[in-house]
Amino acid sequence: MSPCADNELDANFLASIPIQNPKVVSRRERDETLVFHLNTVRITVLNWVASRIWELCDGKHKVSEIYETLLSEFEVDPKVLEKDLARVFQELKQRDIIVLRSE
Repeated sequence: MSPCADNELDANFLASIPIQNPKVVSRRERDETLVFHLNTVRITVLNWVASRIWELCDGKHKVSEIYETLLSEFEVDPKVLEKDLARVFQELKQRDIIVLRSE
C-alpha cells in the first residue's frame, strides 16, 4: 500500500487505519516523542508534528481522519500536509513503528 500516487494521497492509503506496533514503547519529552523499538533496539525521535500523528495512530482513526484533524489543528496548506503526512507514514512504516491495517 503506497502512500502516494503522483504526490497525492492514494484512496486505499486514506482508508487505512494506522496502528502503533505493539513491539514499540514511546515516551513524550517536551515537544518530541521518543519511540523505542524492542526488537531492533532502535530509537526514533519524532518532532512535535510527527508526535501528534503518532498519538492519532491508535487504531481508531483512518489516515483520512488524521489528515482532517491535522488540517484543523495546524495552519498548513492542504497539499503540503498531504506530502508531509505521506512522508511521515512511509518513514514510520519503514521503521516498523506502525502497521497500516486495511478497513
